[in-house]
Amino acid sequence: MSHLLATSPFPFDHLYKWGSLSSEEIDNYVKIGMDVLFINPRTELALKSKIFHREPPNGLLLLSAILENAGFDVAFLDWAYNAADLKSYLAEEPKIMGITSLTNTHNLAMKILKKVKESQPDVITLYGGPHATFKYAEILRKNKEVNYILCGEADLTILEFVRAIFSSNMQNFFQIPNLAFRINGKIHYNESYIPANLDNLPLPARHLIDLQNYDVGTIIVNRGCPFNCAFCVRQRIFQQVRFRKIINVVHEMQVLSRLGFQFVNLYDNLNISEQYALKLCQEIEKSKISLNWGCELRADKISAELANALKKANCKVIAVGVESGDPKVLQIINKNQDIKMVKKGINAAKKAGLAIQAYFIVGLPGETHESFIQTCKLLDELALEPGIDRVNFFAATPYPGTSFYECPEKYGIQILHENWDLYDNEHLILKLNSISFAELESIFKEAKEIEKEYVDY
Repeated sequence: MSHLLATSPFPFDHLYKWGSLSSEEIDNYVKIGMDVLFINPRTELALKSKIFHREPPNGLLLLSAILENAGFDVAFLDWAYNAADLKSYLAEEPKIMGITSLTNTHNLAMKILKKVKESQPDVITLYGGPHATFKYAEILRKNKEVNYILCGEADLTILEFVRAIFSSNMQNFFQIPNLAFRINGKIHYNESYIPANLDNLPLPARHLIDLQNYDVGTIIVNRGCPFNCAFCVRQRIFQQVRFRKIINVVHEMQVLSRLGFQFVNLYDNLNISEQYALKLCQEIEKSKISLNWGCELRADKISAELANALKKANCKVIAVGVESGDPKVLQIINKNQDIKMVKKGINAAKKAGLAIQAYFIVGLPGETHESFIQTCKLLDELALEPGIDRVNFFAATPYPGTSFYECPEKYGIQILHENWDLYDNEHLILKLNSISFAELESIFKEAKEIEKEYVDY
């Protein structure tokens, strides 16, 4: 049985750095068995199922491409669409089963691993992702179905790990950076940070999935963040800021256009470097790609020049994290942005004709009823348009690895529980010393009513 689901004339375009495959090699991809099975759990928010735009799981698909290029046979199962196919995938007896998750899908990932182990007790299980990165010791202690955890960026360690498994030499595991595992009842972890050169990585192995299931394509432009927001783990996972060469980003946009995508999102924060963002827009415009796209931007750093360049390059929508309208709250959470500059940046984007997705957070340290009033006042001043622009209010969530989670007393907050299923930005997890929990609940309810004006559920 083959899991090759090519849906375009260019299913192996991700191998462009190594040259094209011969017809014989393509035939081998169809005929051979399976060394590694990757599973991507459901990640969308159930409450937003009507507006959620599915994106291909680029992280696991990138790891798949790396292993394929090294000669390993890889299959991919997206749990959101093909959960019922697990039995048939396991019938091929994969040697290794890899899975990732967010914090709110951790329990689902563990349930999937239990099913896998029940069917194939000898399969070697590998876990990764942001939650696994910061909770590896606890996960290994509590979940015997997890054999290994690769923490942080796995692009430069996944091949080393798989080769070590196939060599059956236990000593090799002690040399693999960021690999956590149990041995003689103790947990071993060799902490080391190795940032990948993004231009040396292949494109994600999109031929392993049915692209018709995904509304929006994704392209990684950079990794890392120079900022240090207390509610975010990005700067801890991607400790070094890196940009891809613009020529490679434009090439991947051309690939996705040929694959049939009508819209792509570029990640992460595009205007960490305005010079890079401007040059990228110029090259996209020159390429004449008929592809609509969106990106994340730092609102206080959007210049009129950048906004106009984005529009000319066919950018349709930008996402910005406003968080709060209270300068004191922003200072507490290390979101060092001037609210006047936020308004100036968003106004520049609106004037250029870009749609806005504005994100706010309720329940941040220092939140009071008065600070929420300031946030609502700021929202009114932004003059966003329902039906064109979008506004979301999220609950402050202390994800493992964040400063909130590791130093709650520093922020005057109390983490109420660790029911990971509810760590989805839709449930209040924090109790603040600046406001009663009952009043916080009332504020959050009011915020969600405002959200409905901009989002059609």
